[in-house]
Amino acid sequence: MKLAICGATGGTGRQLVEQALARGHEVTAIVRDPSKLDMAHPQLQIVQADMLDIGSFTRAITSDHKAVISALGLFNKQPSTELSEGTKNLIAAMQSANIQRFLCISSWGASGTDKQAPFVMRLFAFKYLFRHTLADKNRQEAIIRDSGLNYTILRPAGLRDREPLGETYTWTGADPDARPKHAKRLQVSRSYLAHYCLECLEDPSTIGREINLSE
Repeated sequence: MKLAICGATGGTGRQLVEQALARGHEVTAIVRDPSKLDMAHPQLQIVQADMLDIGSFTRAITSDHKAVISALGLFNKQPSTELSEGTKNLIAAMQSANIQRFLCISSWGASGTDKQAPFVMRLFAFKYLFRHTLADKNRQEAIIRDSGLNYTILRPAGLRDREPLGETYTWTGADPDARPKHAKRLQVSRSYLAHYCLECLEDPSTIGREINLSE
């Protein structure tokens, strides 16, 4: 199928592009700076867009796309709505093109899943270091839920540029006891995350689900 992948120059976005092409999909990589994606493939088109410019998204996402994957991610040291506003623009462009399938890579810790983390992580990482980032991801996820799209939200724990060290566990819900006891590393390989995301794309049972991942 023809896919639009936003945030394609990031570590996860690049993995998504490479693996989608390997699966035979046609890919439109939507990036802020095309010079940062040094890839060439007959099935790959690289398109420049700014997440805060809805017109650029509308030009990049056309009705022949079957799905959109967002790997947009920002680390905010100060309060920001850039990610949620960018997602709102992305969804508006999808709706304009009548595209229904949307997969979004968010972060474990959003939408109440911070309660599943160890005490020290909750106290320092989520409450202080990532508090502004998670606040905007909470807004982003709420916008997606209200969009009416056939969405899947993926919330990986800490991302790493390596192959998986062991089994990667998945679960849903924000209940403090929902995280599997064996999911102790609180890390996810970017390559596995991209693989799992593309598997979800082809699995209708993941529509409307919010899935957490961790080794």
